[in-house]
Amino acid sequence: HRKLEFLGDFDLFRRTPQLEADARRYRATFDLLLGESLALARKERNLVNVADALRDLGRVRWQRGDLARGTALVDESLAVCRETRDRCGEGLSLYELGCIAATRGDSAQAEALLAQALPLLHEAGDRRTLAAALETTARLARSRQPRAATRLLGAAAALRDAIGAPVRRSERSEHDQTVAATRSALG
Repeated sequence: HRKLEFLGDFDLFRRTPQLEADARRYRATFDLLLGESLALARKERNLVNVADALRDLGRVRWQRGDLARGTALVDESLAVCRETRDRCGEGLSLYELGCIAATRGDSAQAEALLAQALPLLHEAGDRRTLAAALETTARLARSRQPRAATRLLGAAAALRDAIGAPVRRSERSEHDQTVAATRSALG
């Protein structure tokens, strides 16, 4: 125990100017690589990879707060998936669009998009994204339909257990809030 006392003084998460500069550089490199991936897929006329790159770019834009650009990129990905009849890609794009709509506060659109995504993700066997989609749907339904939200969370937990995929650390807080709010709504 005494040997670990020094760790209390070591702040792993302290933001320094150097750390901030590194993060900006890594984000810029990541953006460049995603852009190159899209350009290469377009040059090779590989529409599946075009759709994937567009969806990835859209997710990055959305997660960085640019909802309009994120939506436009994922919409384009969805169109390519539908053109190529890539049902798995279609499900992934619909899921991303549902998440973006939820972030915008448009619960009705988010639920509609997720309702379209769920059967496609199930059909494709993408259980990790299916679990995340069930959890997002539960978050949207928790106050209006807490019993349905409970079933959705239970199904997502069973899927995650079956594939050994816990909720990501970056999503844990929101997940825990959904579970707590659902429990509270049930009384």
